[in-house]
Amino acid sequence: MKLYLHPDMAATNLSGLVAKAVEPRMGVVRGLRQQRTENETGRPLWLIECILDREDERGEFIKVQVPSDTEPVITKFAPITFGGDFHAEPYNMGDNAGVTYRSSSWTQEPRPSTTRPPVPETRESSGKPVPPAPEKVSA
Repeated sequence: MKLYLHPDMAATNLSGLVAKAVEPRMGVVRGLRQQRTENETGRPLWLIECILDREDERGEFIKVQVPSDTEPVITKFAPITFGGDFHAEPYNMGDNAGVTYRSSSWTQEPRPSTTRPPVPETRESSGKPVPPAPEKVSA
């Protein structure tokens, strides 16, 4: 059973920040541990772990499976939004149950810069730094 999510809901409630580098979706196929592939196209599956930004709840870590012929280039701690046919697939295998998230497309905005511009340093002609001027105290 697939639970399809409305595109408006996915754009507002299922966007977040990438928490970890992309990794291949591994599984056991014919007794060998190898990268899983999409059933319909045969393309390799990759996992993108992100932190969901939920306004009504606290944040949540999820892993979203995405198909791609090459390893997706994703920037950590940058905003990401999943689109296309984003859906959740519940599973139950014995004592193990959960939800698998899949998306056929994603967009990522560049990470905002956290570096400050350099502070200009004033030097004397001798090359020694000039100490900062003392602050004036108003009376």
